Parts: sequence; structure tokens; C-alpha cells
Amino acid sequence: MNLRISQKLMLAFVGLTVVVLLATLSLARWSFERGFYDYVNAVEKVRLETLALELAKIYQQGDNSWRTLSQRRFDSLIQSFAPPTRPRLPPTEHPMENHRPPPSHLGGPPPPGLPSRTLLLDKQQNRIVGQGPYERDSELSEMVELPILIDGAIVGVLYSDPRRELNDVPETAFSSQQWQAGLLIGSLALLIASAMSYLLAKALSRPVNTMLATVHQLASGNYTLDSTTPTADKHKSINSNDELSLLNARLHRLAQVLAESQTARKRLIAEISHELRTPLTILKGEIEAIKDGIRPFGPEQLASLDEETDRLHHLIEDLYEVSLSDVGGLRYQFENIDIRAILDATVHRAQARAASTNIAINLQASNEALLVYGDEQRIDQLFRNLLENALAYTDGPGEIQITAHNRNGHCIITIEDTPPGVSQEECAQLFDALYRPDASRSRRRSGAGLGLTICSNIVGAHRGRITAQPSALGGLSVTVELPAHEG
Repeated sequence: MNLRISQKLMLAFVGLTVVVLLATLSLARWSFERGFYDYVNAVEKVRLETLALELAKIYQQGDNSWRTLSQRRFDSLIQSFAPPTRPRLPPTEHPMENHRPPPSHLGGPPPPGLPSRTLLLDKQQNRIVGQGPYERDSELSEMVELPILIDGAIVGVLYSDPRRELNDVPETAFSSQQWQAGLLIGSLALLIASAMSYLLAKALSRPVNTMLATVHQLASGNYTLDSTTPTADKHKSINSNDELSLLNARLHRLAQVLAESQTARKRLIAEISHELRTPLTILKGEIEAIKDGIRPFGPEQLASLDEETDRLHHLIEDLYEVSLSDVGGLRYQFENIDIRAILDATVHRAQARAASTNIAINLQASNEALLVYGDEQRIDQLFRNLLENALAYTDGPGEIQITAHNRNGHCIITIEDTPPGVSQEECAQLFDALYRPDASRSRRRSGAGLGLTICSNIVGAHRGRITAQPSALGGLSVTVELPAHEG
């Protein structure tokens, strides 16, 4: 039998309620019967105490002996101290195992309202008067014992059977009424618990149903759970902070991430196709012009073909390197390296190109050691890409400032340049693959916009952080934070 989770929860709640109710009612019934019998026996003991006082008088009147007490007189005393006569239930078809009807020669059944046996024994436990047989020691220990005292001395012991069953109509009616009241209360509690279990099961299964609907849409390829999607409406209606609602919220967030990834993948494919089409179109046009005799084949045409081939080669290499870094395929050989030495070498290599475009490069590094635990080749590639990006998107005459220092256990490297700049909104997208600003910083003819993406992957592999923001110099400011190595 296949049950829904709400049905399983409801059955579990109702089953637990039934078990608790049965245990509670059983214990309450047992406690009531025990307490009621104790009460009845306590009342009977009070009457027996009054009977004991009267028997003590009879003992004194008989010259401190029991010879004046007969069975008839004893029965008369019992009858006089018994409670008012109450109707008794007829004997059952199967009497109780402990019930022993008294023999006829001992006076017949006891008066109504008193236990089945009331015995008066002397100090040696010899019968003086009383109803019913008994076995010495074995049964007397279970009977109510009340000594008769005169001047502190025991002259006799009064024994009486405790009440172990209800045989009076009022008592039985009261017990039955309590039992029916308990059943009614238990039934009402079960009904209320069932209703609450149904509501609680529905409330607990609602996030699960929402997640099932969300997963179904994700499996079908629908990642856009906007405000018109039913699962999105259900998600908004869940305001609790329990684990199921938190899981549902994170699943909804996963759908958003998958939608963003799908959009990025489509954009990446489109942009790669565009970047590959441009050099291929130029190559094809140059070759067809040479074949048709429109342009003679010479050094100028060969240089143009070589330039487009280099551009295509660099694009493919960058795409390959980005794919490797995304899947963790780049190899890193970590060791203690000096950031200052790598920056000096990178700036020295770029000075000639910077001078040709009338751009000044200024490096300001603190005097303290700038040590990190990383791959020297990849860190060099990181700074080379950042500096190449700054040179490519800075107008001449211009300036590039590079600062490096330690702060809070990190090595901070900042590369700033002069105009043109980038808006704050575009800064967050600079590290996306194939992204280039649409403003004046996109004028560079070569390059596919993969350099900063590779930089982001390298910094991430070194457990660092890279950010971009508009520079105070008017251009772009890129900050790299790498964990510093102590020692």
C-alpha cells in the first residue's frame, strides 16, 4: 500500500495518540479502583473501630472474658454498626476464586454493607466468634487487623476481609459512570487529536509537496521559477524557519542559479561563435581576394593573414586555459614565493610597450616581506594579464599605479589606471568569460575578454579574492587579496 507522506504522518500521530490514551485510561482506571477500594476499606475500618470499642465493653462486663459474647450477639452488633442497607448485585454465574460462602451452621451470609468475613480471635488466634472459615497465618495476613485493647493489653483481635470487588448497586453505578466518563473523554481527545494530526500532517507535507513540484520543473528543464510559477507562489507562502522550509528556500535558490548558469552558457556559446567568426571571416575574405586576383599576394597580405591566424590561435588557447581552470585542470606547484620580485619582473617587461603608448607605470611596494604560498608561474600569469588589461584599456598619455602591502594576514595588490573608466554596475561582470564593456574600454580590436576570467580562477585556486571597482584615477581599480605566508 503506497501512502503519501501526509497520510503516514497522520497515521503516526493518531497511532501515538491511541497508545498514549490507552495507557492513560488504563492507569487512571487502575488508580481509581485502587483508591476507591482503599476508601471503602477505610470507611469499613472506622466502623470496625466503633465495633471494637463496644466489644471491649462486653469483655469488661463479662469479668474480663468473652463468655458472655455469643455468635448471635456478635451478629447483632455487626448489624447495628453496619451502614444502611443498600441493594446488592446478584451473584455472578462464576464467583470469584477467593470467594468462600460461609457454612450454614455459622449463621449464613454476613449483613449487607460489611465484608464477607468478620472474625474475633483471642491472642492465640483462636476463634471466639465470627463468620466464615479461615486458615491460620495464610489468610489472616491478607485481612484487615484491628486489636481490641483494655488498659493497653490486647484481649482480642478483630479481623475483616478487605473489599476487592464492588457488589453494591450505588458503588457499581459510580464505578460504571467513571468508566463511561473516561471512555467519553478518551474518544473526544482522540477526535481532537485526529483533527489536529490531519492539519499538522498537511502543514508538514506542504514544503515537501512544494519541493516535489520544484524538482519536477527542474528535471523538465524549467529553471525560471518566476512569480507566475505555482511553486514560486507556494514558496512565498512558506514563512517558517524550520529545516524543511530552509531546504525549500535553498532549492528555490538552486533553480535561480541553474537559470543563471543556463543563460550564461547560452551567452558564452554565442560570444565564442562571434569571436571565432570574426578572424575566420577575415581570413576567408583575404584568401578569396587573393584567389580572385583582386589583391596580389605579397608581404602585406601575408602579414594580415598571419595577424588573424595569431588572433585565432590566442583565442583558442585562452578558451582552452579557461576551460582547464574551470574544471581544476590547471596544475599548480605551490611554494613560498616573493610577490615583490614577480611584480618587478612583470613591470620591467611591460615598460617598453607602456612607453610606446605614452603610459607611465608606477610600482609602490612596502618594505616588508611580501610572501605568499602559491605557484610562481600562475602568479606571474595573473599579474601579466592584469597589467596587459590595464595597458590595453588606458588612453595615452596615462598612468598605471601598482601598490602592494600586507594587511590583516593578506597580501594586497592593487592595479589602478586612468580613463576611460567602467561603471559600478559593469565591474561585477568583468570577470565573466568573454565579457567586455560596451563603452570606450571595449575599443581594443584584439582579445576575447578572457584574461580577467583566467585571473579570477587563478586567485580562487590560491584561496584569495579579486574585486574590481571604479578607480580614483578615473579608470579601473583591480584588487587582489592573497593569504600571506608567515615566515
